[in-house]
Amino acid sequence: MALRYKHKLLLVDDEESITKALQRLFRKEGYEIHTALSGQEGLEVLKEAKKSFSLIISDQRMPGMTGAQFLEKAKNIFPNAKRILLTGYSDIDAIVDAINKGEIHRYLAKPWNDDDLLIQTRQILEQMELEERNQKLESSVLNAIRLLSSLVEILNPKLGEHMKQVAPLAREIAEEYALEKEQLDQIEIAGMLHDIGLLGAPERILEKDPDEMSETERYMFNQHPEIGQICLQTVESLDQVGAIVLAHHEHYDGSGFPNGLIGDEIPLGARIISVVADYCQLARTWPTDVNEIMTKARKYIGPSVKDILVAGRKELINDITSKILLLRATQKYDPDVVMKLVKNLEPDEEERKRQQRLRDVVAVHFNDLREGMVLGKNLRTVDGRLVLTRGTTLNQSLIPSIQRLGEGNVLEGSVYIINSTIKEPNGKQMSNKES
Repeated sequence: MALRYKHKLLLVDDEESITKALQRLFRKEGYEIHTALSGQEGLEVLKEAKKSFSLIISDQRMPGMTGAQFLEKAKNIFPNAKRILLTGYSDIDAIVDAINKGEIHRYLAKPWNDDDLLIQTRQILEQMELEERNQKLESSVLNAIRLLSSLVEILNPKLGEHMKQVAPLAREIAEEYALEKEQLDQIEIAGMLHDIGLLGAPERILEKDPDEMSETERYMFNQHPEIGQICLQTVESLDQVGAIVLAHHEHYDGSGFPNGLIGDEIPLGARIISVVADYCQLARTWPTDVNEIMTKARKYIGPSVKDILVAGRKELINDITSKILLLRATQKYDPDVVMKLVKNLEPDEEERKRQQRLRDVVAVHFNDLREGMVLGKNLRTVDGRLVLTRGTTLNQSLIPSIQRLGEGNVLEGSVYIINSTIKEPNGKQMSNKES
């Protein structure tokens, strides 16, 4: 596989003759080469670098700082850079320790074989490029799903808005289980699409509790997990997402559908979405009047409604909804997921401010857009066509395209950006006042 990028290499050895020999060896491969004659000098090169290094090669035996010690510090500066240790056989203990700590990816014995070193370097860089392409592909899939979710919102606003509310909260809860990024992405995607099987169903179904549905409505409702899974099965990479969607109406005590799964037989993602989706559904279907809220709450939690202290409408709804979820724990829901969600609904002051910053959006002129900014609202043309969905991170390829649309008066108006993603030129986050 041909390398697609010009990679930066840092070569570190206290003997200048060795760094020069390595430099001659690698230069013909087209790499950008940097050298250092000690671990400390190598750290200074890394700290001053404006662009990340792809590969760092260091000798083990150097005065003042060993290669393993240097690579451990280098990892903190550029964690994604690959690291090779050149060492003698007598340094085996240092090699094992460095490997166990994740400081090096490979080691080569000195004196090295030129062809072997070139081959191993190319293999490492090919693997790095493959990992980067996979990450971009995963990001592209996630953005495509976000677009699909926005299209659902256009076709059925209530359904689309509901699924968009579920997705980020489901991911927040999933993060408390220390899952891998791939699993977190799957749960977020499942949250965005969990009710896609209801697309085309009468909107009234979305506003009803299952026990209020007619027999025909309940039959239609009960089919949607399987329909949703079938829709997702057409995309091979979404098979795990489909399994979550299929099981998100299973109950912890086995009374759910479609397969009557019990407890941990239900995928964790489905257990999370079951709780989060019901919470979002409950939270958005309360009356406006506080007295009417209390009347409706009595239907769910009975006489204990009198113990609820009436506060602001939002706090009141959160309190009632939390009590409903807790009453259903162990029967309908995984109790651990319920406790995590209830705790999430009562953030401390610092978390409350963080969440507010994420909700704050600022109108930005299209000529002032910068890489890393995140859309706070859907970007549309003046005739209402969707261009990009909220939550999209702007990159170097998107910004010129948006600016061309802006200059051609094609866009609806200002570009709305999440305030917390707006940075000053020096990288400092701007405050609301500054922006």
